[in-house]
Amino acid sequence: MIRSKQNIICLLIPLFLLSCYSTKNNTTGYSNVQNTLAPCSGDGCTIKGTVVRIYSERDTTDLSSPCAKAPCKAEISIDEVLSRGSRFTGNIAAGNNVEMSFLYTLSATTKELFPNLERRYPGLKTGSRFKANVQCRIQPGSDDPRYIVYEYILL
Repeated sequence: MIRSKQNIICLLIPLFLLSCYSTKNNTTGYSNVQNTLAPCSGDGCTIKGTVVRIYSERDTTDLSSPCAKAPCKAEISIDEVLSRGSRFTGNIAAGNNVEMSFLYTLSATTKELFPNLERRYPGLKTGSRFKANVQCRIQPGSDDPRYIVYEYILL
């Protein structure tokens, strides 16, 4: 009888300790669920990159836009191209530096900046390493591609 109580206690202690384990793996307030990227679509690619330079220019055409309040463009060093959609028309390769626009700015996506956005991003600064889904859009009246980051995670 005493032996079986000891066995039960020995089984319950690890279960108790596991129940106390936290699944939060960072101190930024961004959950593990947000540390994933959706697979890139046919006209996108997934990269690992490093922010080389953040451009300070702001959108002056629409003063209510997030890009009027926070920087949206940066020079990115492409560390690795992880995947390319079959319809991706951009010329992105490891080792290249590319100007990219960030749909949700390079700042943290606060409630003030994006009140209705469910997914939050921590923001990027010079030297930040990240993984991102990028799409390529051709500028109207130009052959120059425009690269747009729709989502990212910090590395």
